[in-house]
Amino acid sequence: MRRSSTGRNKPSSNSRTLRTRAGRAEGPAFLETLENRTLLSADLTVSDLSIRESSAAAGAEIHTQFTYTNIGDAFEGAWNIELRLSADDVWGNADDIVLGVEREDEDLASGQSSQERESVIVPATTPAGQYRLGVFIDSSGEIAENSESNNIAFSSGTIAITGGGVGGGGGGGGGGLDLTVGDVAGVIDTENEIEVSYTYTNLGGSFNGFFDQEFRLSLNQVWGDADDIVLGVEREIEDLLAGQSSAESESWRVPGGVAAGDYFLGVFIDSTDVVAETDEQNNIAWSAQTIAVGGSGGGGGGGGGGGEVDLTLEQVIADPTPRPVGEDVHIAWTIVNAGGFFNGAFDQQVRLSLDNVWGNGDDIVLGVEREDEDFAPGQRSFEDESFIIPSGTPDGVYYVGVFIDASGEITESDETNNIVMSAEPVVTVGSGGSGGGGGGGGGSHERAYSIFGSGRHIEDDDVSPRRDDSTAFNRLRVDGRIREREFEIHNFGDDDLHIENVEVRGRHKRDFVIAVAPSQTLAPGESTVVILRFDPIRGGVRKARLAIETSRDTDDAYEFKVKGRGFVPANAPDATVEGRRDREIRDGDLRAGGGDGTRFRSLELGEAHERTFTLRNDGVQTLILATPLIRLAGSGASAFSILSMPAMSLAPGASTSFTIRFAPESTGTFKSNVEILSNDPDEASYTFRIVGRAE
Repeated sequence: MRRSSTGRNKPSSNSRTLRTRAGRAEGPAFLETLENRTLLSADLTVSDLSIRESSAAAGAEIHTQFTYTNIGDAFEGAWNIELRLSADDVWGNADDIVLGVEREDEDLASGQSSQERESVIVPATTPAGQYRLGVFIDSSGEIAENSESNNIAFSSGTIAITGGGVGGGGGGGGGGLDLTVGDVAGVIDTENEIEVSYTYTNLGGSFNGFFDQEFRLSLNQVWGDADDIVLGVEREIEDLLAGQSSAESESWRVPGGVAAGDYFLGVFIDSTDVVAETDEQNNIAWSAQTIAVGGSGGGGGGGGGGGEVDLTLEQVIADPTPRPVGEDVHIAWTIVNAGGFFNGAFDQQVRLSLDNVWGNGDDIVLGVEREDEDFAPGQRSFEDESFIIPSGTPDGVYYVGVFIDASGEITESDETNNIVMSAEPVVTVGSGGSGGGGGGGGGSHERAYSIFGSGRHIEDDDVSPRRDDSTAFNRLRVDGRIREREFEIHNFGDDDLHIENVEVRGRHKRDFVIAVAPSQTLAPGESTVVILRFDPIRGGVRKARLAIETSRDTDDAYEFKVKGRGFVPANAPDATVEGRRDREIRDGDLRAGGGDGTRFRSLELGEAHERTFTLRNDGVQTLILATPLIRLAGSGASAFSILSMPAMSLAPGASTSFTIRFAPESTGTFKSNVEILSNDPDEASYTFRIVGRAE
């Protein structure tokens, strides 16, 4: 399901005008305000439902639109939105066709609306007929609302579905699902990071929704016993037609303290059992081969994975400067993992309290922060956030409390140590004031400028991308699809701010592009935007950093991490290269060794040696090579030559071969990269290294 949001209908206070892309209407942009930080009694409702198409075939993509509104008090948090087709405007009976579930994470002020657009697949088994669009806001009941009876609405218009399947139920994500997983393999690098590849397949009816995937190491291929090492959990949001497969890859770091040994890799699809399946016994698969984990030294006590997680908190501190309502207060705390290795997401709720007691009538909820983090045993993470003091907060001196895993998503060995309060009252509300010096956003006061995504302040050196501040781009196909995010730069200093350089840095910087550069000069109080485009060139998690250098940066750039995830369409070509003994040579393999033929034998001057490699199409579409088919690059490329080229196109399942000759004209070690150019969406330049030596 692909989505976009438009027309955020926010209160008009504190608005500013931003420079925007050509063709996009200019208008007010908003920073965090008083209203979208209060968390009291919300009341969400949904309206204005429509489908762009008047008719569509089962299995086709349709485009929906709807608006949700908070008619209660301001709210911050996450919830699910479920979309269905219905023949009778009754939610939950036999004719419903489930289109998908979308996770929403939004701040909504009182009266605020958000217009949403969703692209969804009509399940291939949908019976022909006339349907209305139904939307259920907060379908999983996570929000306590003034009214729970206004969360479902249906469109006034209908869509005609043609060519659907026959037989009861109409499928589309209800019954008949069966997810399975296979082809698990992995490699480990010198930094103890494992890249896991695997394929999940839907053997049942059409599916649109989410599920969790858990990854483990095991000495004996038995899931859940004492030798398991938990690598992490990844949530997947996916459209899967009946019979459709998706090839995936994830990277995980081996937890500290893991004993050296040869481990199998295990993948558990739908590990939290959110999908009702016809067969629940085929959700776990193991790699056929082991990987050698070198170990990271002694340190017993859980070894980083087998034991349960135990998150706790310490050292809550806050800026003591007196603040009136409506202004930022800076609060910091430290998360400590006192249990086994953890990878996942959880909520942190922050409150003010007059009496140092969590949960009674004097509490003032400042907000909820979503954390997505890897925690090794014993690891600490220092958190620093800015919150708006809500309207109506009485004057006084308050303790600060933080509740880790406030929504209870993590199973912990100790659930009683998740709340901590400051040792003394540290936040003064009502007396004093902002203390001069131009507020505007908290953080980066020495620089006197700040950066915001989706109206939320992004701290300098922020290393935790998340959706609510636009630093997490989420999942995107690698076949030319793009996603863009706007980041606002605001000058709250007393003189002009000169933006000298904006660039993307980091390992995957080629996956992120500056689509629109900001203005070069900002007068005091002015803002501009930089638009960052995510255009993944490979599957898997892609991480980079956006760096902004200005005339006020005396030490280093204002820099923060961004993250997205590319995935390969199931109906794409897929290039695979094999060397000696039919051993696969992975794209990006620069090691040249391991018996796969990439390391040529040592030669005397005047000798030559040849190696033949196989190129295979493991995809479901024709693999087409681009001119010059194969090229050699690198300082030692002149010692190698292509003796025979592969075929220019390969049908699914077909293979071809090419031969490389090593004929050095001088002594020494020669290295060259082999690049195979094709229409493989995530391996368009399939690259591996070859090495030869002459004596």
